[in-house]
Amino acid sequence: LEALLFTVAREAIGLDSKIRGIKQGNIRPTGMAIDDVDETGDSKHVTHKRWATLTNAVLPAGATDGSTYVMAVQNMVNPDGVMARIVNHKDGVLRNAVVSGPIPALYDAEFDKAGRPIRGRPSWPEGQPLEVCQAQVDLWGPKAFRTEAQHDFTEREGSLWRNDWLVHDDQYTVEDCIRVVVGYDPGISDDDNGDEHGIV
Repeated sequence: LEALLFTVAREAIGLDSKIRGIKQGNIRPTGMAIDDVDETGDSKHVTHKRWATLTNAVLPAGATDGSTYVMAVQNMVNPDGVMARIVNHKDGVLRNAVVSGPIPALYDAEFDKAGRPIRGRPSWPEGQPLEVCQAQVDLWGPKAFRTEAQHDFTEREGSLWRNDWLVHDDQYTVEDCIRVVVGYDPGISDDDNGDEHGIV
């Protein structure tokens, strides 16, 4: 989690720094740029800790009259992450925020079986047209592209099942099924985050 706090000078602050009360003389920061708050594989515990730091230390470090301008910029790589909480005004934090996005690289994207985009309307035609998106898939792989560029969170690190195993192919009908499979992923961790079970 990095917060750029600025008044007259600019200063980057990390999670390991003393954030609360940072000021120049009697002037507290009047602007904050929050970036790099989420990773794709963050656990709920990590997200909770980052959220607590943001709400209890970073944001209160701003101007005492509540006039601090806050800008949060990051691709939404985690549906339960800090950026998702900001966008959804979780706990009333940044209640008056103007949300722009998430904006995918390609609107109405269609992908081939290898996960490569074959058509779609680029949100940034000059810098990331379809051809660039295809090159990014070839370099990063389809999963990383869908998460990073399309803000698609349906595939999560550590998941027991993959979407392509579960997608129904239109060429088959219910009568063609030869078996029914039930999958169960029990929550066995001995911490507060170990109470979720997966059934499909």
